[in-house]
Amino acid sequence: MIKRLTMTNFRLFDEADVIFPEDAQLILISGRNGSGKSTLLTAIVYGLYGEGPTGKRELDRLIRRGAELEGMEVRVEFTVGQDTYTVRRRRDNRKSSAILEVGGTAIMQGPDEVTAEVSKLLGMDAAGFRLAVFATQGELEGLSSLSAAERGKTMARLLRLDAVTKAKASAREELNSARRAALALGEAPDIAGLTGRLRTEQDALEGLRAAAADTDATIKKLERDLADGAQTEQEHGQAVRRYARAQGEADSAAAALARARQDLDALRPPPAPAYEGPPSAELGDRITTLERRIATAEEQARRAADAAAAHAQLRELRARLRDVEDTVARHGGVAAARARQDEAERELRAAEDAARQAGDALDASSAAVARLTGLRDRAAEDLRQVSALGGVCLTCAQPITPEHRDSCLTQAGDALRALTGELAEAERDQREAAGRHAAAIGAVEAARQAAGRARLARQECEAAHGERERLAGHAQAYERQLAALPEAPPGLEDLYAQRARLRERLERARAAEQAGQAAVRAAERRATMERALREAEAAAAQAAARLEQARVPQTLQEAMRERERAQAALAEERRTLTAIQEELAAVSERVGAARRAVQEGEKLRERRRALETQARVAQAAAQLLATVSQDVSARIRPALEGAVSALLEQMSGGRFSAVRVSDGYEVRVRDYDGSYVPLTRVFVSGGEKDLGALALRLGVASVIASQHGVGGLGVLILDEVFGFQDAVRREAILAGLRALRGVYPQMLVVSHVGGLEELADCVIDIELEEPDPGSAEVMPRSVVQMSA
Repeated sequence: MIKRLTMTNFRLFDEADVIFPEDAQLILISGRNGSGKSTLLTAIVYGLYGEGPTGKRELDRLIRRGAELEGMEVRVEFTVGQDTYTVRRRRDNRKSSAILEVGGTAIMQGPDEVTAEVSKLLGMDAAGFRLAVFATQGELEGLSSLSAAERGKTMARLLRLDAVTKAKASAREELNSARRAALALGEAPDIAGLTGRLRTEQDALEGLRAAAADTDATIKKLERDLADGAQTEQEHGQAVRRYARAQGEADSAAAALARARQDLDALRPPPAPAYEGPPSAELGDRITTLERRIATAEEQARRAADAAAAHAQLRELRARLRDVEDTVARHGGVAAARARQDEAERELRAAEDAARQAGDALDASSAAVARLTGLRDRAAEDLRQVSALGGVCLTCAQPITPEHRDSCLTQAGDALRALTGELAEAERDQREAAGRHAAAIGAVEAARQAAGRARLARQECEAAHGERERLAGHAQAYERQLAALPEAPPGLEDLYAQRARLRERLERARAAEQAGQAAVRAAERRATMERALREAEAAAAQAAARLEQARVPQTLQEAMRERERAQAALAEERRTLTAIQEELAAVSERVGAARRAVQEGEKLRERRRALETQARVAQAAAQLLATVSQDVSARIRPALEGAVSALLEQMSGGRFSAVRVSDGYEVRVRDYDGSYVPLTRVFVSGGEKDLGALALRLGVASVIASQHGVGGLGVLILDEVFGFQDAVRREAILAGLRALRGVYPQMLVVSHVGGLEELADCVIDIELEEPDPGSAEVMPRSVVQMSA
């Protein structure tokens, strides 16, 4: 039995503590659609197995909106036998935690570990728990309206026979896979042929190894012969090097002799230029004296040019002084310009204050528009979500009546229209504030331009005043400078002409002196070159004699040629050995390939045998599972017929006391005349069909409970199964359910249908509280109220 359920921030519940009285068999969970009735059932499954409506996916969607940072927690207290267990699961930061306690002592921790232990205690996993414990209106409608094939699949799922079907399909797939793999391997290889090819390649390998040994012996003999003649090669090398050195010396001596002759032939004494006059030193002294006279005259000419420039600058300065005095007079003086600037800046500050006030008003109206826009968009989204609702609430996954949906649509539409009107009024205020702000900005800009002009006028007046004082001082300085400067520059043309003539005579004197010195050096160089030519001729003769003495003897040359023929033979034998080794490597590779082919062939043969064995085993497993499915179905149908007959008799007040279930799980009811007719023909009204489907569903749950041992928990959950039953039928069904106290000592009945409160042992009423308009909450929340 489930004793207690505690929820924190679970879906619509912020805090809820539900106690299920141990003496109450029939516990009614009531409330209008969307209030969160089925959330209690979802919390029970989550607490026991850590799964939501979509399994272990999207668990964060179970957290109450607005409490994502706090996370959620569910605590389920239940009894199995004489022991009381408590499961506490928590979800925050996208991570789950769980702990299982018995008698206040923790015995297991971790989400998966706790789920495994609970499955072991209850004898089934979450899927089996839903099938054995839950019965919903959707399942009842399906069982009463499905075709024979669809009904068979549904019953197989409820009775957990689909696992056998899947296992049989898996065995057949494994059989087909083994057959396809065997076909893909192709024909069995010819092991004998592969072995013969291996022997042939091994024989060729042995022949190549013998040839390689013979060639290696020949190479070693040639190497010994060459080692014995190494002294001859050394003597020949020394002789060749001596001859090469002598040849090099002779070539160098001949080249030096040729260069000496060529240099002597190319030597020609330079012609002496014609010149008569004083030496270059005397001419240099004359030029130095003339340069000092020219420098004095140039200084006088520069001072005269400075005087002319000073006169021109003085005239420009006096003209500028008159312009500056006119500028100062135009502005009325520096004091008047400063006063006008101060007045313009005061007007600018006043305009800026007005613009700031207009900007604050515009910001306030813009903030109001943004706030109302957000509220309107939220209201439009709410209206869209309500409009998109089908028959099931997206928040609690419960059915919704058309009246409730129309009421939500009306409320959302009224809120959207009210916010749209307020937004239009705020936007009109915003446009007016924007116009006032733009006018204030224009006034600020005009005041700023006026202040700028006044500031420029003051700056111009002050600059002109300062410049007037500076120009007056400069004019006095120029007048004093002009008084000290000469009026006319001296003449320089004659002095420059004299200097040019002296420089031309100096160049000719220096050229004549250099030519005389070059003639002396040329005579000395010719004598030196004639001595070098005689020495080069002697060296060339000596080098030719040494070259003749250094020639290699004929006997040594013949011995060296014989040695070279032996080296060539050794190189050829080595090439032959390399070719044999390459062929040996290729044959070795072919031997390895042949050996691998034999091994692969043997492996392929073993693989084919394994696949054939696997196919036989899979075929046998498929046949066995088909037999198991038939046997299990044959054993379950009698138990199902007995359970459904007893339930239907109790819930129908004895009108129907026996049923038959066909291979396709079609329910036939024994009529008044003793014949068995289909349930759909006997039960005409929707309430009667639901009655028959409910009896079938409870029978399935009873069979599953007996198969999996869930009877130890003793809980049955009925979710909205009284939708089409009248008051009399509901009372009869509840009376029949009470008769099942030995099997189900605790029944949780979820229903929004009125009139069941008086028939229940305990009532848990779920109410939906809308958030206060002035609070920060945006989502409604569910509140639990209990009464005996």
